[in-house]
Amino acid sequence: MKAPTTRQPALASTPTLSSVTVAQLRGILREHESGDFTRSAGLAELSKRSSDVSGALEQRLAGAMGLPFELEAANGTTNARGLRDRVKQRWSSVFPGGSQRTMLQDRVMLGFTCARITAAYDATLDEVVPYVERWHPSITRFDPTYGRWEAYTAEGWVVVLDELGRRGEGWIVSLVGDRLTSHLEGALRALGGSYVGQEFAQRDARRHSERMGQGIVEAQVPGGQAETDEAKRYTTALSKVGTNGLIVSPQYLDQGDDASASYGLKLHFPPDSGMKGLLNLDAAEASRLRLRILGQDTTSKDASGGGYARSQTGAGVRQDLTEGDAAALKDIASQLFDGWALLEARPRGLFPCAEWCADPPEDEEREARTRQANATATSAIATALPAIQAAAEAAGLTLDVRRTLEEARPVFMENDNADA
Repeated sequence: MKAPTTRQPALASTPTLSSVTVAQLRGILREHESGDFTRSAGLAELSKRSSDVSGALEQRLAGAMGLPFELEAANGTTNARGLRDRVKQRWSSVFPGGSQRTMLQDRVMLGFTCARITAAYDATLDEVVPYVERWHPSITRFDPTYGRWEAYTAEGWVVVLDELGRRGEGWIVSLVGDRLTSHLEGALRALGGSYVGQEFAQRDARRHSERMGQGIVEAQVPGGQAETDEAKRYTTALSKVGTNGLIVSPQYLDQGDDASASYGLKLHFPPDSGMKGLLNLDAAEASRLRLRILGQDTTSKDASGGGYARSQTGAGVRQDLTEGDAAALKDIASQLFDGWALLEARPRGLFPCAEWCADPPEDEEREARTRQANATATSAIATALPAIQAAAEAAGLTLDVRRTLEEARPVFMENDNADA
């Protein structure tokens, strides 16, 4: 399936969304679920205004972006090693870290990512070098009628993944789930309601604080004197409470039935239950945001009791997600090499394998201890073998050295581990 030379439209910018109402959110999610990502891509960008969303995304993406990376030669031949070195020299331009991060973010938020392998002439190398051009998700769509994915180009819509799962030549498509339902796996479907709810909670909390945070000061002015200069001076002084700690409150002597009322004031403080409810709602929505992106919320909040156990559980969940992101990057790199091989008419089997090492440090430590134990056991067996052979010969027996080594090694290792 061959695609013509295409380029991304210059208008491939994020759709402008300054705020989202509940009705708009429902419409955006309906469009997304039907395969139209024009506005949902904008909502994914807009939701990063939330510090909880952007913080969770940063934590999620940093896990994969910080992994050790290596290009492994396809085999031990000179051609494969030479091609590996050549790819390594150009890798930072072919598939830079920024492109890797953005494509992973699209997978997390929208459930898919799409890119075009574009070639450009490099004057310093005097050759045409390919590079991964991430295609903006707002100009990508899924056609549920035919079960295919399409991208909008300057020349119109082109198929990038057809109904049989075949990729268009020069395209990269990475799906979180099945080809027909991957766009339903994105975090955006779960984050939309929480993001809008958090926005409303923060807005109402600010309004509550602005209106009632300092209480209400009631100025008591004698009847019939509200418009007098004295009353105005009194209310003006009260309005400056907070910047001026002293006001004059005139008092009148009691003169029987004709006595004039004195000036005074009362403070009215609302109960704090309303503010606590808003703050609890904000915290609950923030927890949901982190839970959907990171798979857990045990490493992002403080709580009493069992902190170490919770953090270890959360770290395990994050490790699983990091390994999944590393596998996605490896698959994207493999698709890149498919296009690179076509571009240069080289055998695909000579191109290297891109590896993001996601093994946890504990596994590496365990492997190192296992190797050390193996070495110790082998050394102990080698030391004891002459004595065992001599004892066997003295008894008139023939020693099967290979079988002895195979049976004795686990015993030596077990004893060694028990001593440790």
